[in-house]
Amino acid sequence: MARKEPMQNNSDAATQNSEQVAPTKSFAKTRKVLWFLSAGDSWKRQGAILGNRASFPLLRRVIGHELTQNRKTVLVADLSQQVLERSKIGHMIIMSVMTPALFWGLLTISKGLAAMIRFEVYFNPWLLTGIPLTIFAAAKLRTSYLSYKVITEDLRARSSFSGSQERSQS
Repeated sequence: MARKEPMQNNSDAATQNSEQVAPTKSFAKTRKVLWFLSAGDSWKRQGAILGNRASFPLLRRVIGHELTQNRKTVLVADLSQQVLERSKIGHMIIMSVMTPALFWGLLTISKGLAAMIRFEVYFNPWLLTGIPLTIFAAAKLRTSYLSYKVITEDLRARSSFSGSQERSQS
């Protein structure tokens, strides 16, 4: 017959066994429930998608394509007269639209400056809309005017060249 050890020794052995086993996490089930209720997996997945989108892969590709296209220079002499005439009309339309836009931008800037001086409001809607509109309209007007001028000079040179060529043939 096996001899039984005193009760005290059995409790000490149980205490030693429990110390050797890793303690369990006290809120493991609660965390799992909260993770499920808060849709943690969905948030994690959406975060990964947004991380990819935040790097703007499409925008980087479009800008890269535009930069390569901008490096190519098209000579006006290579364009046909019909394309030049259409471009001239297009630039006239752009200038006729951007001129009122420029004046509107200047008007809103003056309103914004008046509000800034009178009410000491430095960032007001008039300034926030007027300044970018004025810059955009002025840049577009200048670009279209310079293009219109170059196209007009080239068309004039072509017409004088073709007129002098016809006279030499007659």
